[in-house]
Amino acid sequence: EGTWQDAVPNVHLHVYGYEDAYSCGPDMAFARTLIELGVSSKVGLIPTALGATNLYDQWRPGGVLWCNMMNYTMEAMTALGNEARLKGLIWIQGESDATNTVKEALSYGDELTAWLEATRSGLAAFHPQLPLVMVIMSTRKRHYAFPFIDVVRSQQQALQLPNVLKIDMAGYEFFEQDFYGHEQLIHLSKSGCCAMGVAMAYEVALKLPPS
Repeated sequence: EGTWQDAVPNVHLHVYGYEDAYSCGPDMAFARTLIELGVSSKVGLIPTALGATNLYDQWRPGGVLWCNMMNYTMEAMTALGNEARLKGLIWIQGESDATNTVKEALSYGDELTAWLEATRSGLAAFHPQLPLVMVIMSTRKRHYAFPFIDVVRSQQQALQLPNVLKIDMAGYEFFEQDFYGHEQLIHLSKSGCCAMGVAMAYEVALKLPPS
């Protein structure tokens, strides 16, 4: 809506028409834990994600989703002026690049490297080298839904870029869903999302220098 508001459990409510008020991601747990750890007295979140989208072509720099993310972020930061600093970006994505072809999955590392370079360049006025908190995809009971999820995971694990922190999704709680007759762990549960958000905050607090 173009204005900063108090956060709600689902910070993506109304973003790209998302209307599930009872859903949540790791965002709020992440922000609250950063405050509890003394990393910041206040945390602002700029939600720009759209579910079920791939990096291979939908999130490429210059495309609609990437441009929206950049514009929303710049508008949000400009609105605050000197009252806030852009501290980082959360990236939880990869399933949609593990769905169609092995070619798309194998290109993940190169695509994310180019994406991060363009994103950092575009937001350099707010941070000289924007940190990225990237979640590594889990593979357990997900191969029917995402046939090339092992490839994407390997691409993510192999990526070596400065100011990139990695959190492994494996081990957090999912809930089972039927996928054409196969029980699959497609989505994290609320508990899983919150636990992962806490872990992300600890990773930031331990490994990123104050700025």
